[in-house]
Amino acid sequence: GHAQIPRQPLPFAQVAAGFWHTELSPLGGAILANTIASGGLSVSPRIVEAVRENGRDHPVMARAPRRVLAETTARQVASMMVVATERGTATRAFRDRRGRPYLPGVRVAGKTGSLVRRDPFLLSYSWFVGFAPADHPEYVVSVLLANGELWHLKAHTAARMVLESALAHP
Repeated sequence: GHAQIPRQPLPFAQVAAGFWHTELSPLGGAILANTIASGGLSVSPRIVEAVRENGRDHPVMARAPRRVLAETTARQVASMMVVATERGTATRAFRDRRGRPYLPGVRVAGKTGSLVRRDPFLLSYSWFVGFAPADHPEYVVSVLLANGELWHLKAHTAARMVLESALAHP
């Protein structure tokens, strides 16, 4: 992903909200969530853990993590992300109508987002990036869904379903 950061106050605010001159892929969202989950370290993702040659596995080594955000800042953002799943925009996905968590004993940190595109036809985009357990992250999730005129599934609900499966089958 990339972002063009303007100096003028209104465009700067629009970029900060993700509404202007920004692009982010679901993989980019997962990398950002992982940066917060790891306490401010940027970790390069790997798709391949090892390469097998002549019956021997050769590990594919990841680059060493590098600090891109102060740990205290990452922890503050993480605590705000927990609020999103417990009392904010993702509450309905992570708590039932009585306020009981769908993932008992597991606090989830997350951030939602939504955009609507009308041209050439209506698409409602729903975003969720997050990690669990919030205090000792093991899983990072990033979901981007595009639905037609009616919401069929929101990204934060899909993320909860992914986390339910991951936590049930570690």
